[in-house]
Amino acid sequence: MPRFLNTNRGGIMVNKSLPGVASPIKRSEFVIQLQDIASADQTDSTPGIMSDLLAYKVPRHTRITFRPDDRFIGSLVDTAAVALADTTPWELVGTDPNGITSEILSNGLYAQIKELQDRNKMKFLNILRTIEDDFIIKLRVKTTTVTADASASTLALHCLREAETL
Repeated sequence: MPRFLNTNRGGIMVNKSLPGVASPIKRSEFVIQLQDIASADQTDSTPGIMSDLLAYKVPRHTRITFRPDDRFIGSLVDTAAVALADTTPWELVGTDPNGITSEILSNGLYAQIKELQDRNKMKFLNILRTIEDDFIIKLRVKTTTVTADASASTLALHCLREAETL
């Protein structure tokens, strides 16, 4: 099983500190947003095929954990700054650093991730997965006739970040 598919919460965190000494691992709520993604990892989509739109590389000495109640919110627009159709399919994919193995973490239609108000309509990830450092989390979309504009889109992917500290 690839490292990033680790679903065993017990073995993920190892407390290397002595009793009474602060843990070297800092856990915090985190929201992956567009500004966290390098411009080189923002690619406009290709109409008619499921293509990468955004790719977030997990930093060194950090792991990202998606939990069932974490939300995914996005505003995806085309190159004319018009919102994509509600029926546009998307996938959230975890990929190893070499691009050899990948797994669809979540998927659905655009109407689910654009919801901001109604909690009953919001997209919850409904997964428990840990993505290790250097692995890549990709948002892929399949537009019909338009090109999705990565740099004009917005993203809020809620998760737990666990980072090694000094």
